[in-house]
Amino acid sequence: MKQHYFVVVLAHSLHGRLRRIHIPHQALYVLLGLALFGSFSLFGMVSSYLRMTWKVANYNTLRSEVDTLRHQYKALQQENDQNQAQLTSLNANVQALEKAIAAQRSNVAAAQANLARLQDVQGYRIVKAPFDGVITVRNVDVGALVTSGSTLLYRIAQTGTLRTYVNVPQVNASAIHTGQAARLTLSNFPGRHFPGSVARTANALDPATRTMLVEIAVPNADGALFPGMYAEVDLSIARANPPLLIPAQALLSRSDGAQVAVVQKDGVVHLQKVSIGRDFGDRVEIVQGVAEGTTILVAPGDAAEGAKIVPLSSGTAQP
Repeated sequence: MKQHYFVVVLAHSLHGRLRRIHIPHQALYVLLGLALFGSFSLFGMVSSYLRMTWKVANYNTLRSEVDTLRHQYKALQQENDQNQAQLTSLNANVQALEKAIAAQRSNVAAAQANLARLQDVQGYRIVKAPFDGVITVRNVDVGALVTSGSTLLYRIAQTGTLRTYVNVPQVNASAIHTGQAARLTLSNFPGRHFPGSVARTANALDPATRTMLVEIAVPNADGALFPGMYAEVDLSIARANPPLLIPAQALLSRSDGAQVAVVQKDGVVHLQKVSIGRDFGDRVEIVQGVAEGTTILVAPGDAAEGAKIVPLSSGTAQP
């Protein structure tokens, strides 16, 4: 068992407060020597103590920093929660404002539509004709009550060009085409003819009458023709088998049908049954029964079958 070479016990014989400790260099050397070469190393103990003290101080510092950071994190988290709540509130406010803006836009659009409607209604106060023409009917006077949609104010006709409608029979319908020349004759304008042309056709027959509606445009620059007049229309139609026309007074109406008095070569009268077509007033269309070139009596009167006709020469005077 090792023991120290020297053990020194220092004491004082007086009572009082210790003001200073003075160790000479020799004693320090001896103390260091004892620390270095003694049974234990005083320097190692001091170093271990210093390291332990540093670690404890470092741990306390780190712990203090961790606590500080933890407090800062909690504070930031609380601030973040507050900011998130504010953001949610602001988003809700923005959505509410957007809805309010959309509602106001709808109100503005409705107001604009109502304004346009009122402007249109205001424009209805003035009635304008769609074209230049002549007023043919006037149903109101100043101060009259006008009901929307049910009161006929005026009727205006444009008489520069008149439209005439003709029902063309089935046998002639296929020969009518647009631009075809036409001629109108009116009883109150004897000897005068009004030219026109086919403007359009229905391109279909009426099942009830078997006729095709044809529209004819008639220029009326001088205003001689009035709307509503009745006229006879003559359409120049080239037909492969044109009908035979006879004077209306040459037609005999008997109980067994229409007949004409045909004069045969020997001068004998033969009552021939015929099929008539259209009646033009002074002329009648013969569809079947006689051929072109047949001699008939223009005024048969009470002509009987087999009666003898004596022709007169052009120079012989009639009794």
